Amino acid sequence: MIDETFIKYVYGKEKYISGNNLYIQHNAIDKGTTDRDKSSDGASSFPYFYWLDSLKGFGILLVVMGHTCTYDSILHWIYSFHMALFFIISGLLFRPRPLIEAIKHKAKHLLVPYVFFATLTFVYWALIERHLRPDNIPVSSAFMNLFLARAGSDYPQNAVMWFLPCLFVTEIAFLILLRTLQIVTSASSNRVILRHALFIGLIVVCLAIGYCSEHWLIPMLKTRMPWALDIVPFSLSFIIIGYLLQPLLSPVDNIIRHFSSIRLGVAVLGIIGSALLWAFVQITNLNVNLNLAVVSNIAWMLIASLLGFVSSVCLCSAADNSALRYIGAASLTIMCAHEPVKRVVIQCCTMIVRTNSSTLRSSLLISCAIVAIAVCICLVAHVMIKRFAPILIGISNPPQKHTKCTY
Repeated sequence: MIDETFIKYVYGKEKYISGNNLYIQHNAIDKGTTDRDKSSDGASSFPYFYWLDSLKGFGILLVVMGHTCTYDSILHWIYSFHMALFFIISGLLFRPRPLIEAIKHKAKHLLVPYVFFATLTFVYWALIERHLRPDNIPVSSAFMNLFLARAGSDYPQNAVMWFLPCLFVTEIAFLILLRTLQIVTSASSNRVILRHALFIGLIVVCLAIGYCSEHWLIPMLKTRMPWALDIVPFSLSFIIIGYLLQPLLSPVDNIIRHFSSIRLGVAVLGIIGSALLWAFVQITNLNVNLNLAVVSNIAWMLIASLLGFVSSVCLCSAADNSALRYIGAASLTIMCAHEPVKRVVIQCCTMIVRTNSSTLRSSLLISCAIVAIAVCICLVAHVMIKRFAPILIGISNPPQKHTKCTY
């Protein structure tokens, strides 16, 4: 007989057996879960906060700037929280689904774009770009990494491609973890409190595992782990944080919407928070680069990530606008396409102003101009792909009508 716990675990449903007949009825694994735990159909029953698109837009602009500008203090400030920001947003938007359905859904929305952009940029690099810039990585090694998906220097054509496989593994791992904790805590009268306490403990454990992996496992193996598994402990920690913060979305949104006069004050708080983060990074000499498996101090990284997230929420909720939302909605395309586009833009700029790329990239003003041009080109590509082949960027259905939660 099929094990009942397994059916619940994999399908998120409750089964009943009568004679030779097997009936599977949709239900929540834990009848004491919150409404957000009971939803398995995505955002259709959950209000969508449109300023989160602005937050994603701000985050992707930081990513492009971090890959363009070489000004040290700016780089350290951006890298201290920008990838954590995306994983926390993923946790905020996480909706539990049955495991099999979740794997199919995430594969469609993350792995299909990965295959498309990784293959496209690899072909461009192998045929054209590697002949124009120095690179010691063999074509065969870069090709194999399309399947191994190791972070670090194994993506010469497009360094950010590790993010999509990492996010896929992280979200599936978190779903399994969530379902497991729901089963384990289902008998407790304080199941929600217990589950949150266990999640907080898991954050600490995951950060410790990630730190140990970076400082001992990777140097011992002398290679990176496939599918960015050496980054997953860190990304899982941030997704858990985002999920735990979900209940705060509505109160924060309501405060800002009903008291529009405080938006200026919220923006000021965001600026102050960003300045404090800048000072914190300088004082602690914090160095974070998840792609290169560099985290100088996990406690400082956690503080910087949370401070950067809160500051970004303040700035983006106060400065929420259609342009930033549009950039956020196209963040996947920008994430996957900006690296080769940025390099072409930089090369064109060096020929126009007749100077080397290092000089250009050390200038904050010129770097901002390069970012703006690269993002605009990526947005044009996004519009074209969305029009003719939306499945390639993870769009398979018409946009859902969300319950409005906007200003």
